[in-house]
Amino acid sequence: MLNMFQKQLIIFSLILFGAQILQAQKTTTPPKTPTPTYPQYAQPPDLLGELREGWNLSLGMNMGASQLYHKIDFERTPLLDAYNFIKSAPSNSDYEWETFVEDYNLQNSILQPRFGFSGILTYGEIPAFIMADFISSTSSFQKMSFSAMLGLNKDLLFGESSFLSFKGGYKIVFQDAGFGSETIVNSIGNDEGRKYLSRFFDPKTALGSPRGDMMGMRIGMGKYLGKDRKTCMGLEAYGELDLTNETLRIARMNTLGLNFYVNFVLF
Repeated sequence: MLNMFQKQLIIFSLILFGAQILQAQKTTTPPKTPTPTYPQYAQPPDLLGELREGWNLSLGMNMGASQLYHKIDFERTPLLDAYNFIKSAPSNSDYEWETFVEDYNLQNSILQPRFGFSGILTYGEIPAFIMADFISSTSSFQKMSFSAMLGLNKDLLFGESSFLSFKGGYKIVFQDAGFGSETIVNSIGNDEGRKYLSRFFDPKTALGSPRGDMMGMRIGMGKYLGKDRKTCMGLEAYGELDLTNETLRIARMNTLGLNFYVNFVLF
């Protein structure tokens, strides 16, 4: 028989053991729910992104001058009407065309200042380019011309930041707003005669189509500005040979020019 002290000791031990079990249940961390696993697939290559990253676009400001060699046969232009009007006066009945040409000092070339903007698009290291020009006309700096050129290019670096540039290819003049009546008027070397005809002489199709197919060549020297080479400036000489069929236009857009430019790389 257990005495009273032993019974109390057993009861106390059972109470302590139960309290420990309850405490252990409260402090035990429940097992984590397993994270589901999914099959891993390789990401497809971003071909469009890689293609987009390869393009290089720069915008430029241009200023210079050009000499237009149009080779106009003035007797086939509306200028013949001006001559006939002058000759119609009784006092000018013996006025000859050759005398009219001398009096008005008709010339076969025009020197004009030029200014405008250009954009050049290339891809990677491929030696090809597309260039778009919005620049004043070769016939009149007051009118604008829009054209694009597709061709091959090569830059030869020398020194730390200088280069020689060569460009050549096919150029299309989409619209030359100055080619036409302005070409004829600005070909008049006689100042008074030019001012007189410029007041009213404005036939819409004086020379034919204001567009043209050209073969162009550009040679220049430039310099990169800054370590990132995002900006460059230089001087460029260019020549353009008109390939347009003469049935579309009786004058030529043959041009020689010199151009100072500053280009900014966008991407």
